[in-house]
Amino acid sequence: MNAPVKPLRPGRDRPSQPRLLRELATIEAMTQIYCADHHNSSNPCGDCRALIDYAAKRLAVCPFGDEKPVCAKCQIHCYGKTMREKVRDVGIYKTVGMTPGQVMAMVGTTAGLLGLVSAVVGIPVGLLLTTGLMDLLTASYGFGRVDVTLNALYLGLLVPAISLVSMAGSLLPGRWAAGCSIVHVLRSE
Repeated sequence: MNAPVKPLRPGRDRPSQPRLLRELATIEAMTQIYCADHHNSSNPCGDCRALIDYAAKRLAVCPFGDEKPVCAKCQIHCYGKTMREKVRDVGIYKTVGMTPGQVMAMVGTTAGLLGLVSAVVGIPVGLLLTTGLMDLLTASYGFGRVDVTLNALYLGLLVPAISLVSMAGSLLPGRWAAGCSIVHVLRSE
């Protein structure tokens, strides 16, 4: 059986200052979105309601009042570890809120761009280093100059190939990320 819910008392269980009321309204809205997506509930479930009530009580007794900094920059950590983790999870989910398909697209695109950047930067740097090394070897051993050239067709095929290999290599981590909660993915990154 559920115990009767006690009404919240302004000033003791619920903040009364405008800044703190805005912060509580933000926490309530984020928790409602999180609960709807994770617990399939149009109204916050018992656990999510407990989180909102906990936040309300902590805000009500905040010694900073309207001068309260954001929790991450506050010198007083008034939330217990478990509740702090729950609020962090809710905040991360609300901030990112990606679907599994969007996560896969993000991971694949990021890997492809990294491959492209590495090819565009790495190929000229590699060519310069090879040329410098060949000049050094030529000077050291006294044989004729060796020219280092790069076939344009080879270069034209190499850049897309590097990007495709990067994207293919991202499929496994991307599938893992798509199957996990975004909070878990961001913490593991």
